[in-house]
Amino acid sequence: MFKKAIKTTNRTQISGKDKKTIKKDLERFFNPDAVKDFLDSNEVIYCDKVSGGKQLIFSNEVNPLLVDATGKGDYLPSLYTCLLYTSPSPRDRQKSRMPSSA
Repeated sequence: MFKKAIKTTNRTQISGKDKKTIKKDLERFFNPDAVKDFLDSNEVIYCDKVSGGKQLIFSNEVNPLLVDATGKGDYLPSLYTCLLYTSPSPRDRQKSRMPSSA
């Protein structure tokens, strides 16, 4: 996907004050209950800084969870997080209105 691998430095485990700051920042954009569930289900979260940039990648033991593209708390959920923490909308539960011949 990328021409070169992304190099990261300074892997640190997020805890205490930093985790509270992330929680507060995420609650500005997302449902507070969903944020609580997200943080509770990812007890250990690591932060990796992208070499030569301000970008931060937050991950659990296996998958990337969030990306801070600016280093200023502008969090974007990763595709993994979007798939894991989204539920079908009411419209998705409705029968299709497309004719069966389409």
